[in-house]
Order: sequence, then C-alpha cells, then structure tokens
Amino acid sequence: MLKTIQAFIFITAFLTLFQPIDSYAHPGRTASDGCHYCRTNCAKWGEVEGARHCHGGYTAPAPTNNSYSPPKTTCPANSTYNSVSNDCTCKSGYVTSLSKTTCVKIPFNAHAVNSNTDVWECDAGYTEVGNICEKIKPPEIIDESTGSVEGAETDTEVEDLKVIC
Repeated sequence: MLKTIQAFIFITAFLTLFQPIDSYAHPGRTASDGCHYCRTNCAKWGEVEGARHCHGGYTAPAPTNNSYSPPKTTCPANSTYNSVSNDCTCKSGYVTSLSKTTCVKIPFNAHAVNSNTDVWECDAGYTEVGNICEKIKPPEIIDESTGSVEGAETDTEVEDLKVIC
C-alpha cells in the first residue's frame, strides 16, 4: 500500500510540473526593480504609453521630473495630429501638398483633387490665376450689322468692349 501512495504522489508531482500555465507577457525588459516604461502597443496591454509599471507585485515609485515621456509628433502648420491613424491631417480648407510635407490652402471657388500634378483645381466657370480662382468672363457678342454690343447701353460702353475684344 505504501508503494501505491508513493507512486501516486510521484505521478501527481510529475504531471503538475508539465501542466500549462496561462501567462500574459508583453514585450520589454525590466529594470532590477521589475519595472519598465511602456513604449510599444501600450493600449493592447492596458497600459498608458510612456507610463512606468511593474511586474511581480512591486509598486512603481511616483514619477520624477526626469521620467520618460514619449516623443511628440510634430505636424505641419494648418494640420492636427490624429491619434487613431497615427498621422497628421490637414484642417478643413487645406489639402496635403504633393510633397506630403505641408498643408496647402484651397482657394475660394476651388476643390481638392487626387492628381500627380495638382492638389486642387478651380470649380467650373473659374480659371486658375496664380494661387486663386477667377471667374471666367463670358465673351461679348457684337452684332456686326449694327456694331452694337449685347448688354451695352451707351456708345462709350460699346467702344470699351470693342477694345477688350
């Protein structure tokens, strides 16, 4: 009977050593006190990025002035940092430049386009003049039989319009 009990204890101890144990490790080495700063996939592990936390029951001391702070993303003027996509997004009324380094203002009477040569173009009825969109003037219609200009009420207006044409 004693041998049966000893065999039972031996087998139980042997099997216990090889039982899988759930563990939830995350990347990052620890300092001698068992603590470290979270710098990768922090939200996935339920940690705050740049926060110091400990393993093995140790409580981290209060942060000091020389504690780690994550690098700040610098976005160009007229843009904001989007923490979801982890990039900079141009504000309303602006579009990313062709070089992808600045935000360009979209002029009045224009809209953003997806092109290899332009980031905005003028709306219909407008033409690009420098960095603005000017309304296209309709051509004047001159009645050759009478010499009158459509829309002109005086001879001076007729002469002015003839000079323009």
